[in-house]
Amino acid sequence: MRATCYQGSASIATREELELREIFLLDKSRVEDRLSICFGHLAGWSTNRVVEDVRAWSVQRLNDVEQFCYVAYEDGEPAGFIEFLPMKMVKKYGLNPCRVSPLAGKEAEYKGHKLTDVPYPKVTFANDAFIACLWVRLLFTRRGIGKALVEKLSHDLKERSVLTNLEIQGIQVYVEKRKRDWHPSIDWPAGSVSFYEKRGFTKLREVKTSKMTGYVMRRIVR
Repeated sequence: MRATCYQGSASIATREELELREIFLLDKSRVEDRLSICFGHLAGWSTNRVVEDVRAWSVQRLNDVEQFCYVAYEDGEPAGFIEFLPMKMVKKYGLNPCRVSPLAGKEAEYKGHKLTDVPYPKVTFANDAFIACLWVRLLFTRRGIGKALVEKLSHDLKERSVLTNLEIQGIQVYVEKRKRDWHPSIDWPAGSVSFYEKRGFTKLREVKTSKMTGYVMRRIVR
């Protein structure tokens, strides 16, 4: 089993497509499914040090904010997920350990692509949600799962059926500029610029540091 960040197709997901998808909010019974999507291609993945850190982080976030991830299924199989946090809480709770762990580059490697350290996003539009990761298993790419996950998040934020105690105004995401050694299907950590432009996101600012080059993008939800 291998995993990849989904790039998606051109059209916006319809309400019918969203309803047909098996998309559920993460709870403790689905944590292993979420982990298998991202790490299941690694030998002995369930006891991998980074996976153990992500597992502990996920359980703690469920205790803290309860709602921070959707998991998508196809024919009962874990297929993809989207992870998000309110911008105000990103620094407080931290990003997923696979984004920031110094071990990640050593232990979570896929075809030459290493999960490198990523600084926390600058807080602008503090009432937004931040997409920390969008990930779809390679077996399930090109089926509209990434698109459905983004649209599900946007729809539920607009309807206030997720993060209900917050007035979320928009969604932000950091999109890394592609590197030559990346697998053709990978746009880590959350997809490509073109994928988000097709979903109604626009570039908010360019980011250039010693560790990252890319764009922060934003979409208004209300």
